[in-house]
Amino acid sequence: MPNTTSEAREQVLNVAEQLFMERGYSAVRLKDIADALNIKQASLYYHFPQGKEELYVEVLRHSLRRHAAGIQAALAQAPAGDWLAQLEAVASWLLSQPPVDKMSTVQHDLPEIHPETVHMLDEESFAALFVPILGIFAAAQASGQIELEDPDLVAGMFLGMINNLHMVKAEWNPRSKHQMAEMLIRLLARGLEPRPA
Repeated sequence: MPNTTSEAREQVLNVAEQLFMERGYSAVRLKDIADALNIKQASLYYHFPQGKEELYVEVLRHSLRRHAAGIQAALAQAPAGDWLAQLEAVASWLLSQPPVDKMSTVQHDLPEIHPETVHMLDEESFAALFVPILGIFAAAQASGQIELEDPDLVAGMFLGMINNLHMVKAEWNPRSKHQMAEMLIRLLARGLEPRPA
């Protein structure tokens, strides 16, 4: 185990996230997480005194924070005002991560999660994943680079398209996931080009 409490907590979150994604919430026991970390199960309660549900919720929040930071870093590397380069940067980053819906679908396994907690997770998910992508489309629309009626719909469609590339197996398509993302972005760009009046 790492030396500091924050490093230990981070390692617990990473291992728990991997196990929850692989097996689902119901199939993972705290003992499984402790065994994977080579620690006593009781040690997990030091970081997560309320047990498995608290750990699971924190795993989701940890994943969302990582996604928010990764998307912001990708956008910072892309040229300002170049909406296609920004979408490609975000797509590339998202494809380098586990599918964003993998953890949210596991949420359905959670037996009794407080509605306020579900609402908090929904809000954090919206802010981490949707808002930055919506910002790309809204800025491109405001600058006249694209024409669209519903930026929210297009942002959600983009996120879904890119996330679903994780499901495409190599034997189904000879292109890499990044090449497929670039093709989808070009196709999307053609559909959003401003039309002559």
